[in-house]
Amino acid sequence: MKNIIILNLTRMGDLIQSTALFKKIKLIYPESSVKLLISSDFAEIAPFLPYADEIKPIDVKG
Repeated sequence: MKNIIILNLTRMGDLIQSTALFKKIKLIYPESSVKLLISSDFAEIAPFLPYADEIKPIDVKG
């Protein structure tokens, strides 16, 4: 099984538009585990991001 980590800490719009990429990864690597590392500012939209097996909000403000 592949573990794929995707990091997005700066732009919420980029994160939302990247859901097509997450879907493609799951189609190509169906046994993979997709993990997102996102800014804690985006934590409230995390439940609406499909295809991610795990979402980890990170405080990037210091």
